[in-house]
Amino acid sequence: MHSLKKSFAIAALAAVAVLAGVSASAYASSFGPQLPGQMSLRPVPPGTHKLTLSVLHTGSGGSLAAGFNTIDSTSFSCGNAAGCTYGFNTMVQVGPQSASGVLWAICAVADGNYASPGCPYQGAIPTTNYSVGGSRQSITVSQGTHTLSIQVYVGAASTLGEFETDYLQYKP
Repeated sequence: MHSLKKSFAIAALAAVAVLAGVSASAYASSFGPQLPGQMSLRPVPPGTHKLTLSVLHTGSGGSLAAGFNTIDSTSFSCGNAAGCTYGFNTMVQVGPQSASGVLWAICAVADGNYASPGCPYQGAIPTTNYSVGGSRQSITVSQGTHTLSIQVYVGAASTLGEFETDYLQYKP
C-alpha cells in the first residue's frame, strides 16, 4: 500500500510540473512575440549608472513584412573596462492594417541580443488608422564596439509610420 501512495504522489507531482510548464509558456507568450533563434535577454545589473552619451534617431515610412523588421541601426563604442549599459527610448507608429487583431511589438537589440524586457506587445494594429506605441528597454554589454538596432514585430504585413529612438549610453 505504501508503494501505491508513493507512485500516486510521484504521478501527481509530474502532472503539476507538466501543467506548470504549459501555463508558464502560455503566460509568457501573451506578453510578446517569440524571440527568434537563441538570442537572449540580458538584464541591467543593479546600481547607479551615469549617462555618458545620448543620440537621437528619427525616420518615417516604409513597409513592414510579417515578423521582425529592423527599422533603425547604429554603432556605439563602449570605452569603459567595466562595460556599458545602453538604454532605448523608442516611439513607433504603425498601421493601418487590412486584417483586424494583428499584434505588434517594439524590440531593442544589441549585437543580436534582445534588451530587457524583451518585446512587449503594443496591442492590435487598427484597420482604419495608425497606432502609436512606446517602449523603454536596456541592456549591458562589454567594452568594445556594439551595433544597436530597433526592430518592429508585426503579425502580418503592415505600414511603418514615424519613429524616434533615443539611444542612451551609461557607465556603471
